Amino acid sequence: MNCRRMSGFAGAVCLVGVLGAVEARADVLISNMPGNDGTQSASLQNGRIKAMGFTMPGDSAELGTVTLRLDVTGTDVIPLVRIFDDAFGAVGSELLTMVNPAVINVGTDNYEFTPPSPFTLQANATYWLVVYNIGGSSMSWRANSPAIIPTGLATHAGSLFSASGGPNPPTGTSSIMNSYEISTGGPTCRPDLNGDGVVDADDFFLFLQFFAAGDIRADFNNDGVIDADDFFIFLNEFAQGC
Repeated sequence: MNCRRMSGFAGAVCLVGVLGAVEARADVLISNMPGNDGTQSASLQNGRIKAMGFTMPGDSAELGTVTLRLDVTGTDVIPLVRIFDDAFGAVGSELLTMVNPAVINVGTDNYEFTPPSPFTLQANATYWLVVYNIGGSSMSWRANSPAIIPTGLATHAGSLFSASGGPNPPTGTSSIMNSYEISTGGPTCRPDLNGDGVVDADDFFLFLQFFAAGDIRADFNNDGVIDADDFFIFLNEFAQGC
């Protein structure tokens, strides 16, 4: 079938059928997961707060997900997971608060947090992942013992802890390496609009929904206007896959 001979919507739908599903790619920015669930952990509430720092490589990347290894005693915990910039080796200004997943089980599990909107981590910049609990039950951020230093495209930039003062950022140094992973997102696979790891018809029709509604997520050239240019840019990226 030659989709190039078709025009408009018919050609786009033809392209969806020919391409099928393409696996999306997300890079691990930094991680020490799966970890070893050692005897050390950071109990985070009543002022106790922890931060792990990382320095970006020479390329910028859009923040995808933050995964934490948490041990909770009740489903009414409310993790407060934030990204801060760096101020000469200390935690600087707050940049964003991550969106929480549902907490439905008691015990230890991996929890994946997402940014509320696209956020670019700048090349060579240092950031701090700051974790606290503002909920009712207790929450611990599991750590590695013996310690596993996070590695990846980014480099480990330090570990901080304060036994009081939260939700203000921690200030004291710490040797405990808490278990976490940060993955890139956004431009790594922009046409994977539903974030399920594949680029397929679901993403195509989701784009059409965004496009028709004037949703900013359809503004693929970031010019503030949703028009035919965005449609054809999306089709091009969709065809390339990830």
